[in-house]
Amino acid sequence: LKTTEVALADTKDDLRRSEDRCLALEQEVRSQQGRIEDLTTCIAEKDSGLAVLSDNLKSENENLALKAEALQRQLTESEEKVRYLEECGDDLAGITQSLETDIHQLRQENESLSKQLD
Repeated sequence: LKTTEVALADTKDDLRRSEDRCLALEQEVRSQQGRIEDLTTCIAEKDSGLAVLSDNLKSENENLALKAEALQRQLTESEEKVRYLEECGDDLAGITQSLETDIHQLRQENESLSKQLD
């Protein structure tokens, strides 16, 4: 009987220790669940922030594409103006040459007339 009482007392101690371990594990599980919930909330907030950032980047990309198109149009217009000015320069060179020829002829005529008057 004494042996049974000792064994029963040992079993009760083992049971209390197991219950204590079980309570400690339950508390640890609740703690981990709280951490998981916190991390889940944090991840959701980060996802939301990333979605906003992604939308902002898409919008900025669209704006940059529009600016690039506008700059390309300006470049094309500038290239057309340069070609026009080059053509004008060629025309002016021809006009200048013609005027120089006319001036030379007028000087010769003037000299000829001056000689005739003398």
